[in-house]
Amino acid sequence: RDANNARGRNWPEYDFFQEIYVLLDAVKDAWRNDTMHIETKYTPEEAQHIFTVVRGFMKKIASRMDENGLPMA
Repeated sequence: RDANNARGRNWPEYDFFQEIYVLLDAVKDAWRNDTMHIETKYTPEEAQHIFTVVRGFMKKIASRMDENGLPMA
């Protein structure tokens, strides 16, 4: 496993996708885990936190898109 990680770090896109992974994990932690329980209600502060982490994830993804939403090569 460590050998695979070392090879992955040499990939030019490694840092970008590592950041994407971290942001997506933050979305999962902020939103999905808690919503698995139907009775869960969010306070305004919790809802704002979810919005903030999703916005950060979407902004990172969008940084790789052109104005038509297509991936930049």
